[in-house]
Formats: sequence, C-alpha cells, structure tokens
Amino acid sequence: MEKNKSKMINSPTIGHGLISVIGRRRSMEDAFTVYPNLVRLNYDLHEHKHELEHEHESKKGKKQGEISYDFYAVFDGHGSKKVSDRCKERLHHLVAEELTHVGEGVVEVDWKSVMDNSFARMDAEVATTLLSGGRKKVASTALVIVVVGTAEIVVASFGDCRVVLFRDEAALQLSRCRKVERSDEQERMEAEGVNVSDLLSDAPLTPRSIEAEVEVCKRSEIDDFIVIGTNGLWDVIENDVAGDMVRKCFRGQVSKTVLEGAGGNCAVAAATILAELALARGSRDNISVIVVQLRSFDASSSSFTK
Repeated sequence: MEKNKSKMINSPTIGHGLISVIGRRRSMEDAFTVYPNLVRLNYDLHEHKHELEHEHESKKGKKQGEISYDFYAVFDGHGSKKVSDRCKERLHHLVAEELTHVGEGVVEVDWKSVMDNSFARMDAEVATTLLSGGRKKVASTALVIVVVGTAEIVVASFGDCRVVLFRDEAALQLSRCRKVERSDEQERMEAEGVNVSDLLSDAPLTPRSIEAEVEVCKRSEIDDFIVIGTNGLWDVIENDVAGDMVRKCFRGQVSKTVLEGAGGNCAVAAATILAELALARGSRDNISVIVVQLRSFDASSSSFTK
C-alpha cells in the first residue's frame, strides 16, 4: 500500500476473526461481509479538532484530517440464500456511496439517514432482481451491519442478528432483536400490511419496505472487542458468556490446538470457539460469528491495554 505522506490516520480496529458454518441445517443461508478501511472521509478541523486524533497542517496552514471506517456485517437468510448473498455483495458499496455524499468539512454524520438510504436502495435492488419474471413472493434476510470509526461505532440492524460491545467488564448490546414473536413487532408489521400469521408459520414473505434501527455509540478507551453474530449463536449463548470466552482466548486459556489452527490470531480462535460452543449447546441454525478487536492485549498483564 502506498503511504500518504500528507495525511496520517490510524485503523479504527486492531484485527478481526470470523467463522460461518452450516451447523445442523440442511442448507447454508448465512452470509457475511468484512471490509476494513471501507471509506475515508476528509474533514476541515478548524472547529472540530476534538473529533479526530490525527491531523496535519496543509501548505496553507489549514488543518485537515481523515477518518477511516471499517465495515462488518452478517446476514441470516430466511427462505433461501438469494437475499443474504445479494446483501453480501452490495450493501457495503451502498453504505460507502452514502458516506461519500456527506461532503467535505462535515464532522457529524447523519447515520440514520445514511443507513436508511442504504437499506432502501438495497431493498429496491433485491426487489428488482428477485421479483423479475412476475414473481410475487420472495425470501428475506435478517441483518446487522457495524461501521467502526476511531470516534464511534455505528450499528444498523433489522431482524434477530445481534451486536455486543464489550467495554472493560461490561457487555453492551448495541442492537435490538426484532423477532416476529414480539407483540410490538407484530403491531409494527401489521401496520405495514404484513400478514403476521404467515410469518409465524414460515410462509414465503411478500415484499415490504424496511427501516434500519440505528445505534451510534461513542468510542471509549476501554472498549475491548465486539462480537457480531446471527441468531444461530445468540439463541444459545448469552452475552456475558460470549465475552468470557473471547477473553479466555486472548489470555491463552484455551486449547493450543485451537490457537495454532487460528495462526495465533486470538480473534479468529475466539470466533471459532464461540461457534463450537453454540453447536455444543444445541444450536439448530446456521452460525456466523465475527469478533472485532478494538484495543491491544498485553500478554504479560493478561489484560487489554489503552
């Protein structure tokens, strides 16, 4: 990679590990996307110096800076893999395009608008592609996407995939599970004209618009890691248990065989162990897990460091 001498930025993450397995299902309908350094935004820092950690002086003495965003997503296809695969191929491009429309000199991104526009465009693409030929029924996908910057973590979700941020010893769930069994979710869908009884009986879905649930979390110097997963993981693994298992991986308190198989990458080993634990606990769905490391781990003190 060619170095940019005029702008200095740090990656918003340390590293990541992922795994996606069919589990006990007959078919694989999960998909995922990992795209480090998805987009870089330039900012005028005259009035917003505190927003960036890295900046430089241009030839004219004008302060400028650049923020990099990493992109992670899991998709849980319902009915087939067609929608989840399409989202895997296209959604990160749509988010990047929406972010590039933010414009120079703007520090506060309207993430709700970015995600709603991205979801709407993705929905339209899926409808155009999969409803061609007069088809009236389509499959669907639950999804969660995570955009990580140096100053914030942005989560946009729809369905029952989940994102949990582990901040020191605390587990912070950044997505809200939207299962059709919930009464408030049934009311919302019925207001959109969706036949809830069809959903509960696993009948094919009719096309409907979706709106992203967006959560923006400011980064903290004690943010350790993020666990992103489809419901094949979260149906049988509690948030705290997931966090404990990941910490054990970083502390070397797991099988050396697992760590060696992961090439010494603790995030990869952690994702693998979480998937294995979900299977051992009887998960009956596809399982996809992404573990994103946010700060360095000091083996000598057996703890994450600032």
